Amino acid sequence: MTTQRKRTVTQLLKQLGVSALMLTLALSISYAAKAGPLPERECADLRDGLEKLIEITPAFEMWTDIVDMPPLGKRKACRLKFRGTGVIFERAGRRGFDAAVQTIRKALATQGWLEGPAQSLFAADGPLGTRFGVSKLSNVCVVSVSLDEARALGAPVPESPVSEGRLLGLNAAKRIYTIELACITPARQ
Repeated sequence: MTTQRKRTVTQLLKQLGVSALMLTLALSISYAAKAGPLPERECADLRDGLEKLIEITPAFEMWTDIVDMPPLGKRKACRLKFRGTGVIFERAGRRGFDAAVQTIRKALATQGWLEGPAQSLFAADGPLGTRFGVSKLSNVCVVSVSLDEARALGAPVPESPVSEGRLLGLNAAKRIYTIELACITPARQ
C-alpha cells in the first residue's frame, strides 16, 4: 500500500470514528428525550437478581427519582443503592475496589445487562470510584461503584487522599462499599 493510500485510509478511519461518535451522541439525545424510569417490576427483578448473585444483605434500596445521567441530562430513573461495610460485602471472598467492580459487572452480565460502545458515554474512573453504562434490550443503567473509609458523623475528612492500600489496611467494618444504579427505558408507545 502506498504512503498516500495509507494516509487516505487513516483519514477515513478517523472520520468514521468521529461520525460514529456523533451518531451515538445524536441517538443518545433522541433516546433521552423520550426516556423514563425502568418499570417498577423490571427494576425489582434487577434488584432481586443482584442481591441473589452478589449475596449481600441488607438489600438494595429501590426508588424512583430524578438523577443526572451525563450526557443525557436529568432524567427520572429507577434507582437502586447498596451501601455497606466490608463486613457485609467481603464475606463472599471479595476484597477491594477492583473485586467489587468485577462482582457487579459479572452479576449484571449474568442477567443480560451488557456493556457496549454506546454505553461508553457514561464511563468515568477515579482511584476508588467508577461509573459505567450497561444495557439490556433498549433499557440503559448507569452504574457507580465506590469504596471509601467509614468516618464518625462530623469527623473531619482526611487531608491525604484515601488510597485502596490504606483502606485495605483498615478493619473491614471501616471500609464502605457503595453501589448505585440509575435505570431508564425509552417511552413505550
